[in-house]
Amino acid sequence: MRRRAGVLLLLQLALAGIGAASAQAQPTQAQPNQTQPTQARPAPAGGRAPAGTPAPAPGGNPIPGGPCDRLTSTAQQGECLEAALNRAETAMNQAFERALHVIDNDSGTVSTQRTNWRRAMQVSQRAWLAFRDADCGELIAYEWGQGTGMGPATLACRLDKTERRERELTARYTNR
Repeated sequence: MRRRAGVLLLLQLALAGIGAASAQAQPTQAQPNQTQPTQARPAPAGGRAPAGTPAPAPGGNPIPGGPCDRLTSTAQQGECLEAALNRAETAMNQAFERALHVIDNDSGTVSTQRTNWRRAMQVSQRAWLAFRDADCGELIAYEWGQGTGMGPATLACRLDKTERRERELTARYTNR
């Protein structure tokens, strides 16, 4: 029970941070490679997909225009998405380390503030990871009716969120 309460608290903190960040965000132009959900996916066997869930591309990939959308077998998609996720996680971790470097070397901030800023960044990243894993975990299994497509769908969800997080960290901590 304590763990569930801790996860819920992390999710609340992550969502509160997302709400605060989006309230301050300026409208931006969509990235050319960014996938936008345009149509609802048909309900999987045994369940209903939420409104606005992207429709699978030909071959069943849950991210239309994704890196593995031309592959037709679930196993091939899984291998391809796993490799893409590994690359995206490496890029995100590098962006996170660069952000910590920027924080550590910010000459306009006193040492105690940099320490607190660094700690807040680490807490934020852990909360974001908990949110990503929760949002792309059991929920995906239910949305895909526990079928064979849920493996690639889970990986595709994690890949999409990880790529977005890497871009966000890069945008916030580059040229600072």
